[in-house]
Amino acid sequence: MIHGRPLLNPKYEIFAREYAQHFSPQKAAIASGSKPTGAARQGDRLLKRSDVRKRIDELLNIDDNYYDLLKRRTVSELAAGAFYDVHEFYDLKKLELKQVSHIDGRLIQDIRKNRDGSFSVKLIDKIKCLELIGKHLGMFQDKLDVTTGGESLQVIVNSDKVAGALDAAANE
Repeated sequence: MIHGRPLLNPKYEIFAREYAQHFSPQKAAIASGSKPTGAARQGDRLLKRSDVRKRIDELLNIDDNYYDLLKRRTVSELAAGAFYDVHEFYDLKKLELKQVSHIDGRLIQDIRKNRDGSFSVKLIDKIKCLELIGKHLGMFQDKLDVTTGGESLQVIVNSDKVAGALDAAANE
């Protein structure tokens, strides 16, 4: 759903929407009715219009809000899978489901009917959900990030402390 006040000129509105989606002035100009031969020039002209530029900024801001919402919802879904307690609906001593009024459907990955008429329920993978949340939060590092504080690597290697340590190690 597109929010905000659309531009009065429908062609400008189409251009703004297309540009906000693809970031190509030429494609946006063609979509708004320009001939392909002059679309690049027309796209550049339309990008210079303040009303068109303002509308594009408005549309991009809406998209940012949508993606922020989507990210929050994704993390919420992962958290539901990562932090559920199987004891809430399964009796591990009796090895059977408890009589509960509600089981969060987000926790169920698969339900199958067995030949004997019973059902098998497969829950989502807690460890995978925890892993994805941990990666999102930056808790795990797959690579070691080595920085030099803005100095070139040659300057650090040639520093007095490193050179002295290298000399001492060579003399041992």
